Amino acid sequence: MCREAGAAFTTCVASAPACLGPGGVQACLRGELDGPCVRACACGPEATREACLIACGEGPGGAAALALTDACLVDCPAHAACLAAPAVDCVGLCDGLAACDVQGERCVTACRAAPDVALAGCVADAARLQGGCAAVRACVGEPAPAVDPGCLALCAAQARCTGEEPIDCALRCGASGPETAIRAACAATMDCGRQAVCDALDGTLNPSCGPLCRAAAACGLDEPTCRATCTGVLATGRDPGYLTRVPACLRDGCDAAAAARCLVPPVRPCEVLCEAAAACGDADEVCVAACDEAGRLPEETSGYVLEWDAACP
Repeated sequence: MCREAGAAFTTCVASAPACLGPGGVQACLRGELDGPCVRACACGPEATREACLIACGEGPGGAAALALTDACLVDCPAHAACLAAPAVDCVGLCDGLAACDVQGERCVTACRAAPDVALAGCVADAARLQGGCAAVRACVGEPAPAVDPGCLALCAAQARCTGEEPIDCALRCGASGPETAIRAACAATMDCGRQAVCDALDGTLNPSCGPLCRAAAACGLDEPTCRATCTGVLATGRDPGYLTRVPACLRDGCDAAAAARCLVPPVRPCEVLCEAAAACGDADEVCVAACDEAGRLPEETSGYVLEWDAACP
């Protein structure tokens, strides 16, 4: 139950269309976990509910994506009917494609003649999860514009705070430099209110990362990549035990994939709560510490009282 509650909350926040209103971030923080994914997954077997919530939060595609409308979620029989006979809104689909300049000729006519459930579900997911035109273009197999991989990684890390489509950001970025990977690692970990710290980082590597990254390199991880990631994470100050935690993690599993995971600081429920609250203007600088101490988002900060079980696996 604890894991399911965590998945429901994460899905609620990740798929929230706005800060306010039904299904918004603030509703999630108040514990009102009744968004479309939660209601849809409640109609399935309890044993698969957590997996359903995670898959829905990432975008289920196809008929499952089309069955997340209010009309399909009146009750479980209605949801089952929508899954069995998915209805494609051809006008809505073609409007979504046209907004990203990928609409073919006579789109509505062609859609009505042969509805494409997979395409419609993909575009519906792109809209619900605010993936932008990059996600819509991916639905039709249109290649994304060529951008610098380092810039794209940085922009993807920043997007959770800026809301900007990473492709557009990367096109402005141009070419990456020695500071780009450091800033990306910092941006991916730093809270949204302090992203300026990451933007100010240059290409100077933190010397404290040397021993740690030599150990990571022995596990197959690229050492320069490790040093950039380590430098960026340390700049955030959000993982005080990083230099001791990562070597211990490497001893538990020494291969390139495991080493890469070790470098990423663990995300605590309180960080998720406070970051979401801050993005909607409802958290202060001491939110995470206060949340950790109380086991919930502090009432004096925002009034939200979503409880978290400290023993949640």
